[in-house]
Amino acid sequence: MKPSPVQARLLWYFAEHPDLCMCLWFSSTEWMPAETGHKGEIHRRSFGPNERFLRATISSCARVGWLQRIEGPADNRSPYFDPEHTSYLALAEAGKQALAHLQPSDFENKPQPSVAGEAGRILRALGAKHERPEWVFLTEAPVLSDNGPVHVDALAINCFWSKDFVTVGYEVKVSRSDFLGELKKPEKTAASARICSSFYFAVPKGMVKPEEIPAPYGLVNVSERGYARIAKRSVLERPAPTWGQLAFLLRRIVDEETTIMAVKEAA
Repeated sequence: MKPSPVQARLLWYFAEHPDLCMCLWFSSTEWMPAETGHKGEIHRRSFGPNERFLRATISSCARVGWLQRIEGPADNRSPYFDPEHTSYLALAEAGKQALAHLQPSDFENKPQPSVAGEAGRILRALGAKHERPEWVFLTEAPVLSDNGPVHVDALAINCFWSKDFVTVGYEVKVSRSDFLGELKKPEKTAASARICSSFYFAVPKGMVKPEEIPAPYGLVNVSERGYARIAKRSVLERPAPTWGQLAFLLRRIVDEETTIMAVKEAA
């Protein structure tokens, strides 16, 4: 079994700091001197809202034996460190062996196929139109249809009440044949657009004419310089999202933030 990129970065940090151990107590996560009687400064770090994401990574490494429990630095314990609710973790021999077999690429999060090449260029242009904090922009976003989940190439959700929380969906096409094939499956497009207030085909500029886009959908052209422009507007009657749909989107957001933030905090 090979560590995930997030787990690998965490194990690497343990290996690079053998004088430290990880202290877990209640909802806090801290680095501190590993040696009993060590008088060094406690490395207190606050991980804020990402605390539970890091703890999940730590717990998964401990379950498979890459991290091991140790007695902990007794002299650095405070009255607030309840022994029954405190764990001290250090890199185990199995963790060292796992690190020894990793390549540099194993520490990097692999890009998703949908954001590679020409499709990636278009998605980056769309993302630039929907920046935080006003927007949440998701690629391969799940939409709950009558026949189960389908995935939209990109979904932008406005977080401002003044903008009526508009939701914009995008179907990315980089070839004429792919676009024409999509037109033959209107039920697929309708399923993708069912929670959107507008839905667009996003294509390289000049590949599709606005009149080729069926109502009520729209068209966004992306220039060679990476600018996205609306060539035909879309307006849909958006139904209220269900709790199931909200759960799908929240899980997608959590998965994305977990990966990004845990890597940053573990490095």
